[in-house]
Amino acid sequence: DYAPEGQALAVAACPGLAPADPEARLALAADVQAQLRRWWGPQVGEWRVLRTDSIAHGQPDQAPPFSPKRTVVLGDGLFVCGDHRDTPSIQGALFSGRRCGEAVVASLAG
Repeated sequence: DYAPEGQALAVAACPGLAPADPEARLALAADVQAQLRRWWGPQVGEWRVLRTDSIAHGQPDQAPPFSPKRTVVLGDGLFVCGDHRDTPSIQGALFSGRRCGEAVVASLAG
């Protein structure tokens, strides 16, 4: 029940820290809406921001130069997996887990 009754909700996630300054937050919302308009067309101009939530560490760091598919083998029998080792998504977490499992099997096989 996030959207007002009879309306739909669209959510946009932006990596990085949300500005603390209210004017800067409004500017960020305008920039996001402009990008959404490029993706989904002019109807986005009718949308309104209901709220902005800032979730610290909500996604792994994606600062340039971002390199997905980071190694899952740390050495000395240590392995690591998670969306921080691939793309920051459920799919990235799953794919990283698969790569990690395969690396463990390969390590045990000698």
